Amino acid sequence: MTATFERFYKRSDIYSETYGNGLKLWTPYGVREVDIAIKNASGGVDLYEGKVNKSNYTKVQKRKDAWIEKEYGFKTTVIKRQTECPICKPKFP
Repeated sequence: MTATFERFYKRSDIYSETYGNGLKLWTPYGVREVDIAIKNASGGVDLYEGKVNKSNYTKVQKRKDAWIEKEYGFKTTVIKRQTECPICKPKFP
């Protein structure tokens, strides 16, 4: 287990990039900061990547996530959500 994971295990059960305590993981392809990381009951970590509307899950992110899953067994789940902008698409009666 790397120093990054050691700090993660000692400090919190849930990490979120949105709240400023995101989990940054080193990979040979660069640093990967996951949107949400949650410790699970089996001692592993569940990683989540949130995408809104047409935001892409990039090839670089996929490559880093594949490496993390191979090395540590921590799978990344991509969560997609569609939203409509009330300014771009106003709803008139």
